Amino acid sequence: MKLIVLLTLMLCTLSSCAVNTSNPIITIQETTPDFYICNITNKNGDIILSETTYRLEPTYEYVSNTVIEVSIGIGTALKRSIYYDSETDYLSCWIYDSIASDGFVVAYVTATSTGQLAIVIQSVFSDDIVATIYRDFSPVANPGGIIISAELLGNNALRVAYLAGSEFELKNETIQY
Repeated sequence: MKLIVLLTLMLCTLSSCAVNTSNPIITIQETTPDFYICNITNKNGDIILSETTYRLEPTYEYVSNTVIEVSIGIGTALKRSIYYDSETDYLSCWIYDSIASDGFVVAYVTATSTGQLAIVIQSVFSDDIVATIYRDFSPVANPGGIIISAELLGNNALRVAYLAGSEFELKNETIQY
């Protein structure tokens, strides 16, 4: 059985965050071949999330000094993510196909009730929608497959590279929302 305990210092080195030793410890444990358990333990030692996954090992990163995104792959270019704020002990709802987060808002791709694809900007720890962004996204089976890269820049701006139109043309755009 393989046990991986990744400490805050390692996470912060990868994501350029300041080290905060009061942050929780994330553990990812392979229990049997192809099965993983991912736990988030808060600073009081309580396990606040325990998730079992199949085949795809969970990943995580700090998206701000105190907010951690835990992602679990659920298929080709598909994932679900949950966010934990170690300072406030808040845990978000699961968000599917997230493309960027800064710890305050999260951007994700979804199909609207009419079938049109859109990028939604939502508050991380509530259901408040900040913006819905429509473009001529390419027709794809998986909504997350249209986004090549995305980054929240601050000042209500999203830089995104995506596939557009029936010709799958690469577009790069900075969008104010």
